Amino acid sequence: MRTGLLAGIVLIFWAGKAVSQELAPLRAGEHPTFSRIVIDAPPPANWFARHRGRDVVVVLPGLDIRGVEDVFARMPRTRILSVLRTTRGLRLRLGCNCAVQAFALDDRHLVIDVRDPQAAPAVERPDLLQDDNPEQAEPLTSANADAPDPMEEIAPPAADLDAARQSLIRELTRAADQGLLDFVEEPGRAAVSQQSSLEEPSGSADVADLEAAMDALRSDQQIRVRTAYDGPSPVPQDPPSCGPPSIALFSDDPPEAEYGDVIELRASLLGEFDRPDPDVLRALIERYIIMSFGTEARSLLAAYPDVLPERDLYADMALIAEGETVTSGPLASLAQCPGIAGVWGRTAAGPGALVSDETTEKQLEALGTLPSDARALLGGALAEVLMDDDNIETAAEVLALVRRSGQPLSPRMAFVAARLALENGDVSEGETALLALTDATGTVSAEAIALLTQRQLDRGEEIRQSLRLDLQAAAFMLRGSPLGERLIGLIAREHAARGDLHIALQAIRDSVVREPERAAFWSDVTAALIIETEPDTPNFARALTEFADLLPLDERGDRARRSGAAGLISLGLPSPALDLLGPALGRRDAAARVLAARALRMSGASEAALGQLSGLDSDAANLERLDILIRAGAFEQARETLRRLPVARRPEAARLLLAEQEEGSASSATLEEGGRAIADPLSLQSSRQLLAETAEIREGAGQLLGAE
Repeated sequence: MRTGLLAGIVLIFWAGKAVSQELAPLRAGEHPTFSRIVIDAPPPANWFARHRGRDVVVVLPGLDIRGVEDVFARMPRTRILSVLRTTRGLRLRLGCNCAVQAFALDDRHLVIDVRDPQAAPAVERPDLLQDDNPEQAEPLTSANADAPDPMEEIAPPAADLDAARQSLIRELTRAADQGLLDFVEEPGRAAVSQQSSLEEPSGSADVADLEAAMDALRSDQQIRVRTAYDGPSPVPQDPPSCGPPSIALFSDDPPEAEYGDVIELRASLLGEFDRPDPDVLRALIERYIIMSFGTEARSLLAAYPDVLPERDLYADMALIAEGETVTSGPLASLAQCPGIAGVWGRTAAGPGALVSDETTEKQLEALGTLPSDARALLGGALAEVLMDDDNIETAAEVLALVRRSGQPLSPRMAFVAARLALENGDVSEGETALLALTDATGTVSAEAIALLTQRQLDRGEEIRQSLRLDLQAAAFMLRGSPLGERLIGLIAREHAARGDLHIALQAIRDSVVREPERAAFWSDVTAALIIETEPDTPNFARALTEFADLLPLDERGDRARRSGAAGLISLGLPSPALDLLGPALGRRDAAARVLAARALRMSGASEAALGQLSGLDSDAANLERLDILIRAGAFEQARETLRRLPVARRPEAARLLLAEQEEGSASSATLEEGGRAIADPLSLQSSRQLLAETAEIREGAGQLLGAE
């Protein structure tokens, strides 16, 4: 009986304790004109709050408040500087002479609003009166009349040496990563000799002993530490035109990218009435950007388009995080700014931005202050921009800053390192690194494939089958993007290099059908292929006749039309050559008219050929005119044409005359080849001697050269 009674008393006691200590979660949020703290528990009947100076005390008997330590993860220390738990509730230290409201909401929550002095209250409730003056003190209700004054002093928290030590280690590690910490190779005196003076002073040690120990430490340091205050700040304050300071990524301490932070931020993104918290949204977007999740960041911006005033800047950052180019927009306008703003702006602006050496140095100093994640993200993009600007030395400095953290290079930075090796002449190291990157994920793999293929094609090497398959797979996956277009262009070039221009141009035709809006780009690719392809490759004439419509109709296609027409003429196909030259002839292109004259002469239309040369007085035009006149037997006019040629070019005319007697070669012998075939010095006498050996045309040659 006594045992049961005792157990009942114990249960009643613990039940009373449980009732008297109800768990009360605390959460906080920041708003444009006020900061809010909400306690998610029914307020006790005898709760009350007092406001004195910049202190606010809320007495909440029977509530066990949890979550105080996480308040400033969701709210800056502006209106509220600190929130402390007391034995009976909360104590707030304010950072302004703000108005304070404390009220119960629906008997389920207790709300504390700290409002800017001139701002209107968010909820129509009375403000707490300042009780410094007894006449203005709020009246005590029957519930709190007997309560003691809550404005007691709060004892400082006990020192946590382990936590302080860990914090110091983190800060020293970060200082080393940023280049702020240097090891001294030769200390002034042996550290061992100072061991006794550097030991922690005992409780009886006086100030003189402590100062002596500090002097010994300073005189015999083995590391040298400097801070941003030792000299000019590595991240100078940007002028107002260099971006809003509210963007944390523009400061010297952007947030670390951790998946746990992302989960917490997503959970706290929506506040009352499902409205997004701007600070949480900003922090979440910045973490996505640093983690290279540009798509997720842009999705958030699209979902909440009117929340952040710097939305367009974040959108550009998200594109950079995905490896895309921006080139224009608000972020690119910051390229000439010092500090982190300038790093982002220069990365967005791309090659060609005019930035002084002094500003570049400040941008690199700011880049070195970033944590490793952000440094790798921005460093890789900035180094590529610098390399595209042929600023190899500065790109190498950026790579050194990224490597200083000691972490493995990201695929993007490995690609930059490979490009730097190639620029410095280390072909083996650079191409080996590119080959390793072909198995990476993302666009870096495709860029490595493209660069490796392009280099091998430039050297005239045959592309390995495995690389060819990688090239085709990457082009298929990235079709429709600028990088995909580059890959398709390389596929076409590879086909042409293997001797099949027809297959190469068919691939381009397929791309034009699939993306008609990109027809101008593919026209330029077609022109480049035709210029690079020799006329003796298989299906050369067939490719030009079937795909001539792919060439640009404006001046951009004239060089390719001339190159293709010259090849067709050398193959004995003057009519297709004239068709190919049509748009250039319509613009009266001089070089195209010379080729057209040659094609017409091959077709037997001498008068039309001379008509094409009318008004042209270049050496090439005169040599072509001379050929036509000699064939027509018009030696008097040929003599006048010969006089207009410089002496150094007349042996070419001699070779031209000799070519007339070579069966089947007259139509294909070019004037330049004839000039190179003469071994004697280029002179009028060598022309006479060469012509004198040909009896059949000696008479005509004598008439031509007699006047000289």
